[in-house]
Amino acid sequence: MGTPWTIEALVEALSQPQLLAPTLAHSYHPIEPIKHNYRIEHNLIRIPFSDGRKRWILTIPTAGTFELTEREIRTRCTLAHTSSLLAEAHYIRSAVTLFDNNSTPHTLPALLQEETLPIYEFLRLNYSTQNIHCLRRALESVALATTRLLRDSFTHGHLSRHNVGFDKECRLKLSDYPIAERKSDDVEQLAKAAVLIYIAASQKDAYKLLATKSRNIEEHAKRLRAILVASEHYTIRPLVRLIKGLMHKANSDSISDSLGELAMEPFRPLPLLTGLLSGNEEYAATSTPHLSFAESLKVDFDSCDEVLPAGEGFVRYRQSGLWGYARTDGSRLPIERILLYADEFHNGRAVVKTSRGYGLMNTDGRMVMNDVWEDLDWHHQEAIVTAADKGGKWHIYDSCGRQLSSVACDWMGCVSEGFVVGRCGNKFGYFSTSGQKLTNFIYNEAYSFHNGLARVSFGSSHYHIDTTFHRLAPHEEEFIQRFRGLKTTP
Repeated sequence: MGTPWTIEALVEALSQPQLLAPTLAHSYHPIEPIKHNYRIEHNLIRIPFSDGRKRWILTIPTAGTFELTEREIRTRCTLAHTSSLLAEAHYIRSAVTLFDNNSTPHTLPALLQEETLPIYEFLRLNYSTQNIHCLRRALESVALATTRLLRDSFTHGHLSRHNVGFDKECRLKLSDYPIAERKSDDVEQLAKAAVLIYIAASQKDAYKLLATKSRNIEEHAKRLRAILVASEHYTIRPLVRLIKGLMHKANSDSISDSLGELAMEPFRPLPLLTGLLSGNEEYAATSTPHLSFAESLKVDFDSCDEVLPAGEGFVRYRQSGLWGYARTDGSRLPIERILLYADEFHNGRAVVKTSRGYGLMNTDGRMVMNDVWEDLDWHHQEAIVTAADKGGKWHIYDSCGRQLSSVACDWMGCVSEGFVVGRCGNKFGYFSTSGQKLTNFIYNEAYSFHNGLARVSFGSSHYHIDTTFHRLAPHEEEFIQRFRGLKTTP
């Protein structure tokens, strides 16, 4: 376009509906008069709009084009509609019309994005009121998002304090602002966001000192060292591992694991950190902690979407799509993972699901079987587990996760009266609950045992077998078929 457009020209054009694209003019309206309600950052003019349900941000480049190509922006908008982590976005190729000195019309593109609260604004609204429940949900959301990014091999590539944001339910939402190709490490940026949330919830005085942007690399490194010293002093092991990972450029999986653990860690007062950051190390000895250690893990049941029985003194709760366990007084069970689903406890075990897979957890919150399984069933009456690995192969395990069976199956289920039904290919067979293979895979169909009998099919015949896997005598089979109302098959 030659020369950048003046801000006055852009604001004037946006104030006239006839100069807007139909997509904007018919469906969206400014929150306030545009002349008093816009921001200019990174050569972009940003204006809040509304469609009556959501708030949106309209972003227009003052120089006529974005730093990214139209194709790149459209690709990101498509991703935003398929990923729960990205704020909804629409690219409008001709959002506004401007006229030059020769009265020639020119059209400018725009990006319309769902508005989210950038992390620093989000924390400013919540740390001062010590909204612990909201900060806890945000920390969990960051940890879950990191795991999903790694699992889906999705790269955002330019995360910063400007576009890591949260919606009204404290769920992480990433936006494409600023529209520029400034490469960054996604996992590292989200880890830094998690550290800020934890410190904002634990020690607001220290957070105030961290909220100002570090001017140089040396200052940033000094802050990390201060956080490391304080976290080691107060024995906050997940935070220690996370900071060390950031300082030594650990691999993304390691940082993601530390984030998951930090999300479950109680918020603890950190007066020493305030002293280290302010240069007043005597602060730690004279300050009074403002946060109750126990209260930091309390669950606000009134804000939960669901609260269900979980057995053995626990309830299950779902909040913003994530699950957890707590006692009836609201004290939360500290666990090692972010849960996408949580089952009831039976005999001290419960099946849980994370973004990585299924696992088995005990009532201390520890994973007895890690969350790496494609499918997993806990048969509490027999105290065994049938589980499938990522390759789809099933085995039998004891209640501590030790493998009992040596023969892999394509499917397992139907555990009863000391027997487990397994399938290999299209044939079925039986195992004992101790993992011993009792029959070959010879049956076309095989069902669980009831009162010492199981129904099977072999070839074209359907009949019953006893616990020694012998076929019933003809007169016994006839009696069973008649007694159970089954049709006899020769």
